[in-house]
Amino acid sequence: MLGQETPQKAIIDRKQGWAGMKTVLCTTLVVGMLACIFLPVARAHAAVLTVPSFTASANNADGSLDTQAGDHPYSATTSFVVANEDTKDTFVGLPPGFIGNPEATPKCSLDQLTNQSNQCPSNTQVGIAAVTLDGSTAVYPVYNLLPEPGRPAEFGFALFGDSTPVVVYASVRSRAGNDYCQLVSDVNDYCAAAGSDYGVTVGGTGIVQGGYLNRIVFTFWGVPADPSHDAQRVNGLTGAPGASSGDTPRRPFLTNPTECVLPSGQPNTPVTTLIVDSWQHPGRLDADGSPDLNDPNWKTSTTTSPAVTGCGLLAFSPSLQFFPDTKQADAPAGYTADISVPQSNDVADQQATPELESVFVTLPPGVAVSPSAANGLAGCSDDPSSAAGDQVMLSSTRPARCPAASQIGVADVTTPLLADHLHGQVFLGAPRCGAPTPCGQADASNGNLLRLFLELEGQGIVAKVPGIVTADPTTGRLTAIFERNPQLPFSELLLRFKGGQRAALVNPPACRATTTNSQLAPWSARAANGTAPATSSFSFNVDWDNAGGPCPATLPFSPSFLGQTTLPLAREFTPFTVSFAGGDRQQRLSQISLRTPPGLLGMLSSVTLCGEPQASQGTCSSASSIGSATVSAGAGTEPFQLSGQVYLTGPYRGAPFGLSVVVPAVAGPFNLGMVVVRATIIVDPHDSHLTITSDPLPQILSGVPTHVQRVDIVVDRPDFMFNPTNCSPQSVSATIYSSQGTGAEVSTPFAVTGCTGVVFKPKFSASSSARTSRANGASLDVKIDYTPNEANVKSVKVALPKQLPSRLTTIQKACRDTVFDVNPAACGVGSLVGTATALTPVLPVRLNGPVYLVSHGGAAFPDIVAVLQGEGVTIELTGSIFISSKGITSSTFGTVPDVPVSSFELKLPAGPYSALTANGSLCSKALTMPTTIIGQNGARLTQTTKIKVTSCPKTKKKPRKKPKTKGKARQAIHPHGGAR
Repeated sequence: MLGQETPQKAIIDRKQGWAGMKTVLCTTLVVGMLACIFLPVARAHAAVLTVPSFTASANNADGSLDTQAGDHPYSATTSFVVANEDTKDTFVGLPPGFIGNPEATPKCSLDQLTNQSNQCPSNTQVGIAAVTLDGSTAVYPVYNLLPEPGRPAEFGFALFGDSTPVVVYASVRSRAGNDYCQLVSDVNDYCAAAGSDYGVTVGGTGIVQGGYLNRIVFTFWGVPADPSHDAQRVNGLTGAPGASSGDTPRRPFLTNPTECVLPSGQPNTPVTTLIVDSWQHPGRLDADGSPDLNDPNWKTSTTTSPAVTGCGLLAFSPSLQFFPDTKQADAPAGYTADISVPQSNDVADQQATPELESVFVTLPPGVAVSPSAANGLAGCSDDPSSAAGDQVMLSSTRPARCPAASQIGVADVTTPLLADHLHGQVFLGAPRCGAPTPCGQADASNGNLLRLFLELEGQGIVAKVPGIVTADPTTGRLTAIFERNPQLPFSELLLRFKGGQRAALVNPPACRATTTNSQLAPWSARAANGTAPATSSFSFNVDWDNAGGPCPATLPFSPSFLGQTTLPLAREFTPFTVSFAGGDRQQRLSQISLRTPPGLLGMLSSVTLCGEPQASQGTCSSASSIGSATVSAGAGTEPFQLSGQVYLTGPYRGAPFGLSVVVPAVAGPFNLGMVVVRATIIVDPHDSHLTITSDPLPQILSGVPTHVQRVDIVVDRPDFMFNPTNCSPQSVSATIYSSQGTGAEVSTPFAVTGCTGVVFKPKFSASSSARTSRANGASLDVKIDYTPNEANVKSVKVALPKQLPSRLTTIQKACRDTVFDVNPAACGVGSLVGTATALTPVLPVRLNGPVYLVSHGGAAFPDIVAVLQGEGVTIELTGSIFISSKGITSSTFGTVPDVPVSSFELKLPAGPYSALTANGSLCSKALTMPTTIIGQNGARLTQTTKIKVTSCPKTKKKPRKKPKTKGKARQAIHPHGGAR
């Protein structure tokens, strides 16, 4: 095409026809094609700038088009014509995947280019440029130059006899392709379908004006050191043609795209674009230096090449390794992903290795996201509408503005195109969920929750590659996915994720061999009979500890536990704290069943119980709050802490009361919603101790294992929890369960002090009715009254007078304990001997219920049991009965709950099944009942209680004796008068 014009002819033409030209500038492709623009002297024209002709092609040695994927074409030629106005700025966009290697030849310095005595060596020449200016054409050798800082490559030539160099350079477009995608959208659906570009754009701006440009034809050589180009090669010292490249290796400079089929399924017909403006009507530039095509002063043109073919001929054999910086089981670990793609780009007569298009990496089971990483973690936003704005700027070639707290790793890339490595960072992307709706399982599965941004920089290149990490909602297994990667070759990509206690990932909890599986697909894979994706596996062993300790067959489970009050003074209100914790390399915490010591209770009457559905939804009001919860989650020594509230609820799972522990799962940039853990509260019917049993803790939330290390519950509502009045040593105990069902019994010693200083002055009274009979027996009513802040009753023993013996016929009707223990209501009517009522400040209602006689196999006498019920609580007060040989009945209530009671009343009425009968009249003499009442604090009250007998007949008064009288005096008082 350019055979008629030689470098020698160019010298002659320049001397004869271009004497007035002052400056020439050529703008080209940094990695492949070159487009040169010589700018004329500014002058007015009748018409605006136009581009009558624009072509680009990759050619074989015989001049035919080279469409073979990954081929190293013999040459690549770009030609365009401009008219009417003086060209100012020019941008040429190459198709994605058409690349050149500036490392294929030695480089010439800018000083050598302009120094006539020491010009560029012939082995640095990479092509020729033919320029038609004012009707005259000249051909110049183009050299591979040492790039200035911030440029990946530069090429240039010099006008002989002029010290002004002609320098051309290029830049790599962004992922979105900037204006390239906008221009080719009507010609080729590449950008719309792939959402990727990273092709090369040639740019030149602010040109000094010279002669009038007619036409430019620029040719790059596919293999610059090939001897076939010697005829067009120039000796750098003499300027004479016909030099050789010496012993420079035949390394390819140009490479065709390796994508034959677009993501849409259509053939890939590469599109090259031209964007120009003029000095008369300059176009506006964006902040990153690219043209703003909203300005109509930019003129554009496109040219389409034939479809890329032959993808099935390309070889692709990558591998991926994935390994931690520590192999200790259940430990936070910094992982390294090492992707190796062996290259064949240095072989001139062989197709290049296709570029890596997509990576799917499935991490080993158990390698999971560590909640510990959330400490101080931030997300980098790509959403312009968010509060942070677009921080990544995927469509810009400027560096990202991601917060430092979002960096979770570093990157290093080795590429044959550059002398130095590309370095970069791995940023955690802000989730595409969480506001206003929390992230859920679907977000974990589709990659909206876990996102990554890889940014690479070096020699003026800024590449940003987005990726997602999907998490199995059930197992938490992770799969990292990077698609539509830049069509730029690399031999090795290293991603090193941060390690330490706040590492993003955690090793499996048990030692074993683990395997990472990956699928790596090239851009040539979509074609029919194209290059098959490669699968790769990499395994490593997880060890029990860094010292190589043996691995147990089953993970141990030895949780720690603490239960205590802040103020251990008898009868005083106090906060109550419960803490339980697991550890790394142990079975995970799941559930706790807590048992409080008798007497450690809460004033349920002072709290508004949270109802349903609020309790299950985690929307209880503050009126139901009784404390706080703190959860420490994540492996290592620095777990992430989340705080929430503890609410008292109404009935739950058959228990009279419950808890709703609500903890917002908001960690760093992640919002996984409210975690609600319910618990039942059961009051023991015999001593009133509480058993609080939680539901299982969630083991995974939206694909993120919770790895709960510790749970701290603090019940600190004012005037709610209060201590017992018994200072005997006790304990707060619990059974803690693992996610594997293992239970561990734990306890903390518990005791209060100051019991002897607590007042104990209960008032005990009794009464009976004198209306007794053989058929209905006798009645008895006893009552105990308290004053506030007294010690609670521990036991009561009474001995009935012999006038009130037990009724043997009723005793014989006592309910069997086997029936009573199942359901007291099933006991026969003859065993129901009375009623009982208790009033306690702990509950908002009065407790009342029936009193039964209950027999136990082998026991001589039955027990008397009062079943008190109210607010779903059942308390059984049991008194043992003993009848002496003299018929004296005594009853001992030996285990009265350590609960404050304002009053207690036991009524044993007369009736067909009365518990008592009467020996004679109860009114004949005073009835007394020896009574011993012992307080929970050890105080003893012994008294003889007088039984008040009601309904006794009134005693008749005896008439007075009449005084004796004599004579008239006696006669005088005779009622009828007269004398007797």
